[in-house]
Formats: sequence, structure tokens, C-alpha cells
Amino acid sequence: MVMPNQYLRSLVVALALLFGACSQQAPPETESIDIDSSSVQIVTSTPASSETTCTFSEEPVLVIGDNEEDDNQWFSMIRGMGRLSDGSVAVVDRASAEVRIFDASGRHLRSMGQRGEGPGEFTDAFILWVTAGDTLWVGNTRPWSYTVFTAQGQFVRRIRLEPVYPNPSDAGGVLENGYTVNARRTFNRDPDFGTPDTLIVEIHDPDGTFVRNLARIPQQNLWHGQ
Repeated sequence: MVMPNQYLRSLVVALALLFGACSQQAPPETESIDIDSSSVQIVTSTPASSETTCTFSEEPVLVIGDNEEDDNQWFSMIRGMGRLSDGSVAVVDRASAEVRIFDASGRHLRSMGQRGEGPGEFTDAFILWVTAGDTLWVGNTRPWSYTVFTAQGQFVRRIRLEPVYPNPSDAGGVLENGYTVNARRTFNRDPDFGTPDTLIVEIHDPDGTFVRNLARIPQQNLWHGQ
């Protein structure tokens, strides 16, 4: 669905306000941090103990979309945003299959990607993560994969998961060391629908190879109105 430009402008501003607006507190005493055999940091915490707070300023800290003559400031379907170390912001527009980068004043700097199946192209761009060195990881489906760019817009590589995820990952993300956490759902087809579906959370290495299961979470099958 294509949204009015005024609505999208407000949406971008609202999202941008969140960057840097949340205070980071020291880990609570109830939080434990472990490192597993694949060098992945696993943090276990009690959400109720978090002291992180978010506030909105009276004036927006970033405005994107106030120049209607610039086509790069028109969006149709924003699927993700991330802030780079220099204060610039990367935005994924699903409809145009692009990642656009704007500086801290909202001026468009560059774009990367387009619709297609070649290097640096997207069949369907989903979500964005900014990792170490301002490396951009963009989820792409179907099948689910990650397309990696430098902050300067250079295509680095595409990572396909093994085994293949035919649909987007249900949850997870990209860690600083390039490992990814992905979730897939198994759908049960027992006659009485009495057995819940299962959400399987897995970790993959930077090349997309399966490392191990992190969790198996039974979930009631909502497809059948349960």
C-alpha cells in the first residue's frame, strides 16, 4: 500500500527520534552473560529489572521528507532503519527495493540495491541491521537470505542459509560477529489440532551454515482458530 507522503514523513521522524533517545544503564544484577562454543554472547535477564528509559524531545532530532522535490525522500513501505556511527541513518524501502542513507541533517547521500536476483539486488527487502564497522545486513526473501553492503554502498556478499529457509525468519537478527539468529515454525497437521506448532530458534555462522538450535518453543496453532 502506498501511503501519503505526509504520513510517511511523520513516520520517519518518529522512528528517527528513537535513535539515541533511550538511556543505556549498566546490566542489572539479575542479568547473566555467557559465551557459547561458537563465541556467541548469550544474555539472560529479567525484563522487569531493566532501568532503560526512552523519551521524546519537543523538537525532532532528524527530519527526512521535507523536500518533496527529492524523489529519494519519498517512501512507500519502510521495512527497517539503522543508525551508523557518524550519525547518518540507513532506511530500507521495500517497494523500491533500496537501502537509502541520509546524513545527520536528513540529506540523501546514496542508495544501494534494486529489484532483481543479481548481486546487490533484492527480490523482497526485509529489515536492516548495522553491525561492526557500519556494515549493513539486509534481510531478503524468498528464500530468506542476507545481503551485505558497506556503509559506502558497495555490495559485499549474499549469505544464504543452510538448510534453506523458504520464508522469512520469524524472529532473530544479526550479531556483531556476523552470526545470525533465525527462527522458523513447524506446522502440525494432526487431526484434532491438539498438538501445538513449534517455533525453532537456530544460529547460523557468517557463511549461513547451521551451527545449532538455541530453543524449541511450542506455540498453539493460530491457523485453526485455537
